[in-house]
Amino acid sequence: MSGAGLDLGDVLGTTARVVGKRFVSLLVIAAVCLAPSFVVGVVLALVGAGAQRMDPEQMQRLAGNPGVLGGLVGGAVIVGVLSIVLNFVSQGAMLYTTIEHMAGRNPTIGASLRVALDKLLPIVGASILVGLVVMGGTLLCVVPGVILAIMYYVAVPVVVAEGIHGVQAMRRSSELTQGNRWMIFFTLLIFIVIAFALGMAVGVAQMPFNMMVAEVPALAIVPLVIGFGQNILQAMLGSVLVGVIYARLRGIRDGVDVQSLANVFA
Repeated sequence: MSGAGLDLGDVLGTTARVVGKRFVSLLVIAAVCLAPSFVVGVVLALVGAGAQRMDPEQMQRLAGNPGVLGGLVGGAVIVGVLSIVLNFVSQGAMLYTTIEHMAGRNPTIGASLRVALDKLLPIVGASILVGLVVMGGTLLCVVPGVILAIMYYVAVPVVVAEGIHGVQAMRRSSELTQGNRWMIFFTLLIFIVIAFALGMAVGVAQMPFNMMVAEVPALAIVPLVIGFGQNILQAMLGSVLVGVIYARLRGIRDGVDVQSLANVFA
């Protein structure tokens, strides 16, 4: 496979097959890791529904209670940090699941999460560095930001599969993507279109419930559940896609098959 280029049909088809075959495992990983933010949303929706039944005097007393305000702010900060950390865990675990499945193995959910937790700090570090660089390029002009995002697109899979950290992972990603960046761009463009279409469909599904919230406040939970499903599906597709692209790039640039690639986890 060395010397060939990325094949758009192969990448999309393999991504769909991996998601289909490992759907339950990916679903559980994504759901567990995205659950904290969803729970907070549900709690806020229930609090909002209860607040609508309070009279103005009760609302004023509640708003003026420093303990309540401090608890809400503190809880929001804790859950926010936890959600960010679990997002990285989810990405690492699903990348591991993807590579192992492509190698013909049957990774367990527990094994996937263990690998992600073992590599959590390097994953966070590489993600932050890539985010800062891409943000800087985007502030200068949108085009440099897009180019940098594509160059460093597989930095996190490099961390997970090769054990390379930080700036070195970014350099490795730049090396792997060289010569295939246009195909990666078109692949991501298709993913964005799919995500946009999914978002539109979710918006339509949420609309009737949003319209009825004023009469039945508890119905505010239903759009949150629908949105939670959307977030899970997008996380699954995004993580598997980058894993597939990384595996194919390793074959193209290094002549490494997926079986050999997965042996680093053995």
